[in-house]
Amino acid sequence: MATLFTYRIVHDKGFAPNPYWGAMTLATCKPKIRLAAEVGDWIAAMGWKDTSRGVDLTLKVIFAMRVSEKLTLAEYADRARTQLKGKIPDMKHADERRHAGDAIFDFSSGRCIERPSLHSGSTDALRKDREGKYVLVSDHFYYFGSRPATLPYHLQEIAPSGFGRYVRSKMNAPFLDTFETWIESLGVHANKVLADPIHAPRKSGCIICTPESRIVKVKRPICQ
Repeated sequence: MATLFTYRIVHDKGFAPNPYWGAMTLATCKPKIRLAAEVGDWIAAMGWKDTSRGVDLTLKVIFAMRVSEKLTLAEYADRARTQLKGKIPDMKHADERRHAGDAIFDFSSGRCIERPSLHSGSTDALRKDREGKYVLVSDHFYYFGSRPATLPYHLQEIAPSGFGRYVRSKMNAPFLDTFETWIESLGVHANKVLADPIHAPRKSGCIICTPESRIVKVKRPICQ
């Protein structure tokens, strides 16, 4: 039986997940989900609450994806190199979507090399990216971004009560069919970016949390 994984997403930059170039990919962050999820499972993320800014997205769905493939990091790197080149990060590219490229590891030389990316310079983030071991790919997804969908009352229990590493999965079993029916009935286009990411550069005034120059200048170290 399929599983519905839900968690809270705090940073929505089009990076984790990456909804661009015709496929949604979860290649970074959320190592526990990337290890556990299998083909046919659903993954959905709700937003957060920031009382200082009057923002409450706790019952808002930022994205939902049904897993169609589960690739190793090396397999995904090869897929990106040959078929999904837009997923390869390019921090100097004029197209902002390329800044959010999530194929951050390069195995073409026979060893794992880190590419400059949104996670460059963060040892902890890169460690989690490697720990996940797999990349989840979806050819059936909904990306709402800065125009999230509101969970109906009968599905609000699937919204996690915690942040960070807290993930709901087994407890969502009674809601899987209802969730799938609801998300499919919204009448919105699947497999499209329906709105910009919440933290898109044009909205936040910056590309990433750390200075871009720091990332552009990062050398290509061997993965640890």
